[in-house]
Amino acid sequence: MTIQAKEGPFPSLLVLLVGLLLPCSVFAQAGGPQVKFDIDGYYRARGSLFINLFDREFPQDGARDIALYYVDNPDEDIPQDFVDQWNTNHSNYTTRDLVDGYCRSYPTQCRQAIHNPNRSGWLTQRGRFEPILTMGGLKLQATIDVFDNVVWGDNENLANTPLFAGAPSSTQTDGTVVDSIQAKRLWVEWSTAFGLLRIGRQPSHWGLGILANDGDGFRNDFGDANSGAVYDRIIFATRPVSLIKGIHAIATGKPSPDPATDPGIIMAVGFDKLVESSAITFPRQVTDDDTISDENAEGAAGIRQSPIWLSDQGDDVLEMIYVLMFKREDWQLGNQLMDLTLGTYWVNRWQKTTNSNVWIPDVYLYWSMLGLFVEAEAYHIFGKTDAIAPEFDKTTTAGITGLVARVGYENPRITGLVEVGHAAGDDSILDETFTGRPLHADYNVGLILYEQVMAQRTVEKFVGNEDTQGLWSKGGVYNSTYLNPRLKFRPGDIWEFRLGLLFAWADEVDGAIIPHLSRDDGTSESPGDITESKFLGAEIDFGVHMKWLDEHILVALEGGYMHAGPRLGRMTQYQDPSAATTPLPYNRAQYEQIQKRLNNIFTVQARFAFVF
Repeated sequence: MTIQAKEGPFPSLLVLLVGLLLPCSVFAQAGGPQVKFDIDGYYRARGSLFINLFDREFPQDGARDIALYYVDNPDEDIPQDFVDQWNTNHSNYTTRDLVDGYCRSYPTQCRQAIHNPNRSGWLTQRGRFEPILTMGGLKLQATIDVFDNVVWGDNENLANTPLFAGAPSSTQTDGTVVDSIQAKRLWVEWSTAFGLLRIGRQPSHWGLGILANDGDGFRNDFGDANSGAVYDRIIFATRPVSLIKGIHAIATGKPSPDPATDPGIIMAVGFDKLVESSAITFPRQVTDDDTISDENAEGAAGIRQSPIWLSDQGDDVLEMIYVLMFKREDWQLGNQLMDLTLGTYWVNRWQKTTNSNVWIPDVYLYWSMLGLFVEAEAYHIFGKTDAIAPEFDKTTTAGITGLVARVGYENPRITGLVEVGHAAGDDSILDETFTGRPLHADYNVGLILYEQVMAQRTVEKFVGNEDTQGLWSKGGVYNSTYLNPRLKFRPGDIWEFRLGLLFAWADEVDGAIIPHLSRDDGTSESPGDITESKFLGAEIDFGVHMKWLDEHILVALEGGYMHAGPRLGRMTQYQDPSAATTPLPYNRAQYEQIQKRLNNIFTVQARFAFVF
């Protein structure tokens, strides 16, 4: 969740923040606790161009036709002799079919509704500012995003005439309009002799980031992170061995233990408040009687002004976090140094009204020695809930697995690795067993298959129902197993060249995101009769990265090519003319050209970043 500050008064808040910091500096100079102020962050601009995400001549968004042409008044603008000729060849058609046929025959007589639909290009930007205030063992930190991943230009018709536009909007690529300035995170850290206490709205990251990913920095080999996990959290972390030794030293009057002797065991316990209640009225059926709902469903319009919405404890969503980890860096083993991290991260989430109780154990491993390294993370989600049940008074059982593992070699010049990953799928999202969930959207794998094609497919299939919009992959690895070898070469301090290959196979065929296919005899597969290949496609990505001024300036040029496999079913939204029972706007030769275009997708992207 984010705190969305209004565009008008927010500059006043910045002035107030500066006003609060200045007295703190005065107090520090007057001999009080030393107060330090710093600020981190970056500005990032990224341009993206995709070829063949949509077809050039016969574009479709899922199963929805996109009109390429239009006329203002079909009854008057289409000549009668063309209508008569059309009637001789088409017995059952719509006005839209007639317009499309006329405009494809006489394109100069029509207006184009969409130009070059096979080319999708845009520019986005983000300014991230992270002010940090420290005083002794206390640290106050915030994250403020300006124009958070908004598309360049006026995309909300702020100007009545687009040609005269001069005030850009704050529209993201998914069409969401956001505030130009957003305070996303604010938390306090207190470092004590007993451990570290962190309180507030804060980022969350664990391991490789396939479950919890803060989206910070530029850690992805290709593409950028765009969201990040944020929680209202209280968490305490400590080194139990040093803690016990320290308490013993205080009790016996002995010197405090040397931190270097700590064995590297870390424990943490956290509490998250995910939902208090809804200040906005929402319908929730609590029995099979449609007229009975909870107190928020039919409350008065002034429910936001009444504390009643805070009184319902049953709909609170709560979460506990438990961490146990062993971490040693530069561990001396004979004449060699070794790094080893091995830990487990457990999450327990529950809500009374939906009878929800879900557990997520996650295990992470990192080992490196002599340039070799192994890194892996795996999680399993299990439990029960009524919140996503297909019918009233039904319980859904979760059983979801995700994992990523990589092995490689690294030195100052070369990094080479082979990575495999898996995100469990669900062969039927409407049954009482929930087994599918994408990996975190900020864990990027490639530039095309997951970031665009699969993300777009989940939107197309799940956009119609608000209850299923939470199933959008948003660019995360979805319902598949993949193989992703990568190579990075650094000839000097400035340049880095990157190359990646991606091969992916579907996990479950659900008939929606992963379509059923037709057999050679023209009959359709049944869900229990999946014998064809599950190959989703192959992708090759490249990148040229440059860094200057002690890595304050980062420039990248990236590109990719993907060839769609048969199971991706890019042509299932088009009807084969040889099997058509009604006239189609394309013939067999055009159908084959559509197939050739849609199964070969290209992208070129560039990024400029100033890191401070």
